[in-house]
Amino acid sequence: MKKIIATLLAVALLISLCSCGSNADSSKDEAQKKINREELMSFNIELNGTPLTLPFEYSELTKLGYSVQDDEELEPNTYSIGSYVKNDNGESLNVQFFNPSKETKKYSECQICQFEVTLNKSLEVKLAKGINFDKKLDAKKVIKTFGEPDNDFDEEDFRTLSYENSSFEQVKFMFYKKSSMKEYNTLTVKHIDY
Repeated sequence: MKKIIATLLAVALLISLCSCGSNADSSKDEAQKKINREELMSFNIELNGTPLTLPFEYSELTKLGYSVQDDEELEPNTYSIGSYVKNDNGESLNVQFFNPSKETKKYSECQICQFEVTLNKSLEVKLAKGINFDKKLDAKKVIKTFGEPDNDFDEEDFRTLSYENSSFEQVKFMFYKKSSMKEYNTLTVKHIDY
């Protein structure tokens, strides 16, 4: 009888230790995801190997071969609704310009506070933790790296994950579920430094 009780106690102790170990691993994993999320929300990115932090100057995009098509004027301390910049291959980025100055300026004299890109061949986009925005990236990998998003819209054809801060600045991923639609996966990064 004593041997049976001792065996049961040993098994219970072993289960308890295993449980504690997995809880510790889980806590470490969650702590790492929190750090990774903070890095993501620092709005540091790389475009074709060039490190940038939003908002950044329009001139940084011209160095990458992109230029604005309609160089309109922007009132002081305002941002544009959305504009396209294109490269020589005709590939485009949807951007928002921000004018932090006290005078009216042309888009080309302003900052980029948001960009939205779909997968394309000539622009390599790298986020925090070396995550590349490419065809291999999916919702599971994003959540595994950065934790649960603030908003997760899982629809029939696509899934959108959005990481946000209290100022409604965000990093948003849109993943299409059909393989024929993967090229339309979209990344949006928005940060306005008032």
